[in-house]
Amino acid sequence: TVEGDKASMEVPAPFAGTVKEIKVNTGDKVSTGSLIMVFEVAGEAGAAAPAKAEAAPAAAAPAAATGVKDVNVPDIGGDEVEVTEVMVKVGDKVAAEQSLITVEGD
Repeated sequence: TVEGDKASMEVPAPFAGTVKEIKVNTGDKVSTGSLIMVFEVAGEAGAAAPAKAEAAPAAAAPAAATGVKDVNVPDIGGDEVEVTEVMVKVGDKVAAEQSLITVEGD
Protein backbone atom coordinates (compact mmCIF):
# COMPACT_ATOMS: atom_id res chain seq x y z
CA THR A 1 0.00 0.00 0.00
CA VAL A 2 1.28 3.43 -0.88
CA GLU A 3 0.00 6.37 1.12
CA GLY A 4 0.51 10.06 0.48
CA ASP A 5 0.12 12.94 2.88
CA LYS A 6 -3.49 12.09 3.69
CA ALA A 7 -4.55 11.66 7.31
CA SER A 8 -7.08 9.04 8.33
CA MET A 9 -9.37 9.44 11.36
CA GLU A 10 -12.12 7.37 12.94
CA VAL A 11 -15.29 9.20 14.01
CA PRO A 12 -16.61 7.79 17.32
CA ALA A 13 -20.20 7.62 18.54
CA PRO A 14 -20.88 10.56 20.88
CA PHE A 15 -23.36 8.41 22.84
CA ALA A 16 -24.68 4.84 22.94
CA GLY A 17 -27.67 3.82 20.87
CA THR A 18 -29.02 1.76 18.00
CA VAL A 19 -28.25 2.82 14.43
CA LYS A 20 -31.59 3.85 12.88
CA GLU A 21 -30.34 5.51 9.67
CA ILE A 22 -26.97 5.91 7.96
CA LYS A 23 -26.75 9.17 6.02
CA VAL A 24 -23.34 8.67 4.36
CA ASN A 25 -21.73 6.15 2.04
CA THR A 26 -18.11 5.31 1.27
CA GLY A 27 -16.78 8.02 -1.04
CA ASP A 28 -19.03 10.80 0.30
CA LYS A 29 -17.48 14.12 1.34
CA VAL A 30 -18.27 15.36 4.85
CA SER A 31 -17.13 18.24 7.04
CA THR A 32 -17.57 19.40 10.64
CA GLY A 33 -21.26 19.26 11.55
CA SER A 34 -22.33 16.98 8.67
CA LEU A 35 -25.13 14.59 9.62
CA ILE A 36 -23.75 11.05 9.32
CA MET A 37 -26.25 8.89 11.24
CA VAL A 38 -29.45 8.87 13.24
CA PHE A 39 -29.49 6.83 16.47
CA GLU A 40 -32.36 5.61 18.57
CA VAL A 41 -31.33 6.06 22.18
CA ALA A 42 -32.84 4.46 25.27
CA GLY A 43 -33.52 6.40 28.44
CA GLU A 44 -30.51 7.00 30.69
CA ALA A 45 -31.73 4.42 33.24
CA GLY A 46 -31.72 1.65 30.63
CA ALA A 47 -28.10 2.32 29.74
CA ALA A 48 -26.95 2.66 33.36
CA ALA A 49 -28.78 -0.34 34.83
CA PRO A 50 -29.17 -3.20 32.34
CA ALA A 51 -29.95 -5.73 35.11
CA LYS A 52 -32.96 -3.66 36.18
CA ALA A 53 -34.17 -3.42 32.58
CA GLU A 54 -34.06 -7.22 32.21
CA ALA A 55 -36.16 -7.68 35.34
CA ALA A 56 -38.90 -5.32 34.14
CA PRO A 57 -41.44 -6.64 31.63
CA ALA A 58 -40.86 -5.24 28.13
CA ALA A 59 -44.42 -3.90 27.96
CA ALA A 60 -43.74 -1.72 31.01
CA ALA A 61 -41.07 0.31 29.21
CA PRO A 62 -42.68 3.61 28.19
CA ALA A 63 -42.13 4.73 24.59
CA ALA A 64 -41.08 8.15 25.92
CA ALA A 65 -37.93 6.57 27.37
CA THR A 66 -36.48 6.30 23.88
CA GLY A 67 -35.62 9.07 21.50
CA VAL A 68 -33.95 9.77 18.21
CA LYS A 69 -30.67 11.69 18.11
CA ASP A 70 -28.62 12.91 15.17
CA VAL A 71 -24.93 12.00 14.99
CA ASN A 72 -22.81 14.70 13.35
CA VAL A 73 -19.15 14.88 12.38
CA PRO A 74 -17.20 16.43 15.29
CA ASP A 75 -14.78 19.33 14.78
CA ILE A 76 -12.22 17.96 12.32
CA GLY A 77 -10.53 21.22 11.39
CA GLY A 78 -12.86 22.69 8.79
CA ASP A 79 -11.74 20.82 5.67
CA GLU A 80 -13.94 18.45 3.72
CA VAL A 81 -12.89 14.84 4.17
CA GLU A 82 -13.85 11.64 2.37
CA VAL A 83 -15.67 8.76 4.05
CA THR A 84 -13.43 5.73 3.44
CA GLU A 85 -15.29 3.18 5.60
CA VAL A 86 -18.67 2.82 7.31
CA MET A 87 -18.11 0.45 10.26
CA VAL A 88 -21.71 -0.09 11.39
CA LYS A 89 -25.01 -0.98 9.77
CA VAL A 90 -28.65 -0.14 10.46
CA GLY A 91 -29.85 -2.02 13.53
CA ASP A 92 -26.42 -2.26 15.17
CA LYS A 93 -26.25 -1.40 18.87
CA VAL A 94 -23.21 0.79 19.49
CA ALA A 95 -21.47 1.94 22.64
CA ALA A 96 -20.38 5.51 23.31
CA GLU A 97 -16.94 6.11 21.73
CA GLN A 98 -17.29 3.12 19.36
CA SER A 99 -15.96 3.97 15.89
CA LEU A 100 -18.70 4.61 13.33
CA ILE A 101 -16.90 5.75 10.18
CA THR A 102 -13.36 6.38 8.96
CA VAL A 103 -12.62 9.60 7.10
CA GLU A 104 -9.53 10.64 5.19
CA GLY A 105 -8.36 14.13 4.31
CA ASP A 106 -5.28 16.16 3.47
